[in-house]
Amino acid sequence: MNATHPSARMSGACGALVVFLAVQPLGPPARGQDLIPLVDDVTFDRGLTVLPPAAGGTNATGVLVSPVGPPDPVWRLAQWHSRFDLGAAQGTDRDGWRSYFDGAKSVAFATGADAPALSLGLDADTEYRNKVPEKGDAWPHLLLERNLIATPSLQEVIAVPFEVQLKRARADAVKHEGWNPQQHTAQFCFYLMVRNTNRKSDGFGDYYWCGVLLYDTRYPSAEEWSMIDRSTANKPGTDKVIHQMPYAALATESVHSGNWVHVKGDLLPHIRKGLQIAWSKGHLGTSRELSDYRLEAMNMGWEVTGPLNVTMQIRGFNLQAEAGGVR
Repeated sequence: MNATHPSARMSGACGALVVFLAVQPLGPPARGQDLIPLVDDVTFDRGLTVLPPAAGGTNATGVLVSPVGPPDPVWRLAQWHSRFDLGAAQGTDRDGWRSYFDGAKSVAFATGADAPALSLGLDADTEYRNKVPEKGDAWPHLLLERNLIATPSLQEVIAVPFEVQLKRARADAVKHEGWNPQQHTAQFCFYLMVRNTNRKSDGFGDYYWCGVLLYDTRYPSAEEWSMIDRSTANKPGTDKVIHQMPYAALATESVHSGNWVHVKGDLLPHIRKGLQIAWSKGHLGTSRELSDYRLEAMNMGWEVTGPLNVTMQIRGFNLQAEAGGVR
């Protein structure tokens, strides 16, 4: 789907082509257990495994090494539909950052006063060869992604605390002939995969995406909406439901401010609402049991549908689940 309306974001759940690896389901929470970490290496000190530019590829093209090192990545960096490969880039240390650049995309680890922080940049004007893309063209991505280290069911948890601090460092539009301010945008998003893992259930293996659009160059605060991830001629979709929660549920200040903005809140009510919406659209089989559905994977980063050059800095990321049964 092309983003042609202010309240409609791009298909792909910011990377619906996430490389899904089998994760063992988490057992029942122990008595007295409260917060369950869903991710580790939240400061990205162990580096990033770079996936190939061809969408869906799994063979790493390189590793971006943080200044903390040595590399032992648990995070993957997806660069779908790019003409360049960050896996071949060499790191340079300058001005408090260790930076990797491939001609259009950049990743930098803070080494100075801003540490720990990570910067993700995408020069989409270069990716689009200094012109606007054709209708239906695939757009470049730069996404952090991973499987979760624990996979609690929606019946086992009473909250899913999430937080991240973001600073928009750059957002420059290059308005070539054919520029469309509704279609051409840069979006920085966070999404969770929620999957049916009950092998005895109708709909086993099916999933939907739930998340939040953290930044969009077109408007300061994304609204709530849901859609089906449809394919285009040049970009495969998943035909899965994507549910986007309202940005205002997690933050009062827009990332458009250019300040460090703290985004924080409980994702669980929105995850459950997205599940209800998926059912209402005839997805996920006939299972209506919360115990069948688990949090399994996530991604966060850029999708850019026009000639915009953007950079986002990230710090203070965390994702957890609070055990305790249905609330």
